[in-house]
Amino acid sequence: MSRLSLPVEKLDLCHVDQQDNTALHLACLQSHEDCAMAILEKCSDEVIQMANSDQKTPLHISSKTGLVRVVQELVQRGADLNARDCDDNYPALCCAPNLHVAECLDSILQAMLGQKGIAL
Repeated sequence: MSRLSLPVEKLDLCHVDQQDNTALHLACLQSHEDCAMAILEKCSDEVIQMANSDQKTPLHISSKTGLVRVVQELVQRGADLNARDCDDNYPALCCAPNLHVAECLDSILQAMLGQKGIAL
C-alpha cells in the first residue's frame, strides 16, 4: 500500500502536474482508493470538478478504475455527471471495458433518456 509522504493537510490539493492532474486524479489513476478518499476528505469542490489535459475529471478516472467508494463520494459531492472528456465520453461510459461496450451503453442510455418516465 502506498502512503503519502506528507500529511494531506500540508498538500496543495489544487496543484497540477504537466498533464494537469491533481493529487486526486493521480490517486485515482493508480487505483489508490484509500489515498483518494483521504484527499476527498480535505479537498474543495473545485478540485472535484477539475479536468486534466485529456478533459478527464476525477469521476471519469475513478469510474474507469472501478473505485466504487470514490465514485460514490464524488457523485454525492456534486461531480459533473455530464462532463465530457477529449474522446467525448461521459463518466458513466468510462466504466465500460472497451469502446464497443461504451457505444452500446451510450445508445441504450440515450434511448432511455428519450423515453418519458425513465429517470436516471
